[in-house]
Amino acid sequence: MDKRLTDLTDEELIKEFQDNNTIQAYEILVNRFKDPLTNYVYRFLGDKDICTDIVQDTMIKFYIHKDSYKSFAKFSTWIYTIAGNLARNELKRRKKDAQFFLWITQVMMTIEKFR
Repeated sequence: MDKRLTDLTDEELIKEFQDNNTIQAYEILVNRFKDPLTNYVYRFLGDKDICTDIVQDTMIKFYIHKDSYKSFAKFSTWIYTIAGNLARNELKRRKKDAQFFLWITQVMMTIEKFR
């Protein structure tokens, strides 16, 4: 890897990625943030496998939406916001699934009463 790139700050790396589409800059940021983001998301969800998926989705969103990052904010704030939003969406989905499961259980119990 280019030594010059590894010496850049997060904000300099995202700028390099935005301006020149330098994949090495993206890869360096992914390597810097994947473990801390996994720990952060784990605190939301408590499931290592889902955390890995959420962090992967975060990195995909980062790649696709790199140009939405604006330099007035720290890069870490931006990427943690993406990961946090995805984790909250997962929590909402889980809650909805749990409510649906509860509803189905109640319906099944009602049907059993009439058999």
